[in-house]
Amino acid sequence: MEIKQHDYIDWNSPGTMFPLRGERPGEAPLGDIDLGDDLSPEMVALTKRTAYRPSDPELLPAERFSDAPAPAWQRRMIDAPTRPEETRERSRSVALRFGRSCSGWRRQPTAEEFYEAVRAAAPTERQRAILDTWATEAEWEELLAAWTEHAYTFRGLATALHRAGLSRCPAAAALNRWAIYPGQPGIDD
Repeated sequence: MEIKQHDYIDWNSPGTMFPLRGERPGEAPLGDIDLGDDLSPEMVALTKRTAYRPSDPELLPAERFSDAPAPAWQRRMIDAPTRPEETRERSRSVALRFGRSCSGWRRQPTAEEFYEAVRAAAPTERQRAILDTWATEAEWEELLAAWTEHAYTFRGLATALHRAGLSRCPAAAALNRWAIYPGQPGIDD
């Protein structure tokens, strides 16, 4: 049995629902999903009633994000740590998130491992799992805090997520709000 996969529509952000003004490119048409032929009658009835739609938005291309580190005024605004033992590869926000989200891991990821995963040209399975955890579990405030702690730039994080095959993730909703749109002056300007 096959079911039609419907487009994702971000109802919270009218400017990105449809690519009318160039905010985002249109997504390629989605194909049908093959569920096989061994479904129970209840599952067949359910799939006929329920349209499938991807649950997470798609992350915009990395070029749409600034590669600038957080300036000092933004770090002060959210009271981000500035001591070296709580920034960059020792980001306090990243360490706290992994402490909450990865307690069941055999070897809990560290902020330093995350820092390396963001910069990996070809992420390993563990690095991909670390990035996936961050993209799934981090709240928008944590995404912003880690940026102000210089754990990554928004372009660096977007590049890493695309490279790891994680372009459709919960973090995309927050990150896309910080994208630079065509004709908009960037933070780098």
